[in-house]
Amino acid sequence: MRPDLVLLGAHAAGKSTAGESLARLAAVPFDDEIGKRLAFDPAWALGSEADERDADFDREVFAREIARDAMARGPRIVESWHPANLAYAEARNESLVAPLFTQARRSAASRFAVAVFLRADDATRRQRATEAGDPAFFARVARRSLLWCDRLGIPVVGTIDTSNTCPITVARSVLELWEARCAMFT
Repeated sequence: MRPDLVLLGAHAAGKSTAGESLARLAAVPFDDEIGKRLAFDPAWALGSEADERDADFDREVFAREIARDAMARGPRIVESWHPANLAYAEARNESLVAPLFTQARRSAASRFAVAVFLRADDATRRQRATEAGDPAFFARVARRSLLWCDRLGIPVVGTIDTSNTCPITVARSVLELWEARCAMFT
C-alpha cells in the first residue's frame, strides 16, 4: 500500500513545483498548501506577511485541511499538511496549538503518511520566493514541522536539497524515496 507523501520545507524550497511534477510521475493527486492558497485569497489577506496572520486564519487552514482529508481517496501528495500547519500556528498563535493538534492527530491517524523534507540554500529561496515574509521565520517553521511529524507519528524518510536542481530531478529523487518506503510495506 502506498502511503500519502507529505512534502515539507521552508517557503520557496520547491514543494509546489516538486509536488506537481511528482504527482504527474506517480499518477496520484497533488494537494497544494492550503495556507498559501488562503493567503492569496482577498477575503483572508489579513497581513502582508506570513508571520502576521491571526488565529482565525490558522483555524480556517485547519478546517479546510481536515475537510480535504475526509474527502481524500487513495494515496496522494500533500504540500505541508498538518506538520507545517501546526508549526505555523505555533509560531503565530501558540494558544491554538493544543486544540489544533488534537484535530490533526485524529486526521493524520486516519491516513498512512510519510514525509520528505526539501531544503534549498538562502540564495535559491530568495530567488524563488512568491510570498512576502522573513526568510528566517519560514526556516524556523520548516524546522519545527519536522518535530510535529514526530509528534504525529509521520516518519520523515529523507531530505533532498533542491538548490540549483532541475524540478524533474527533484521529483524523481523524491519518488525514489517514496517507492523505497512503499517497498518496506509490501
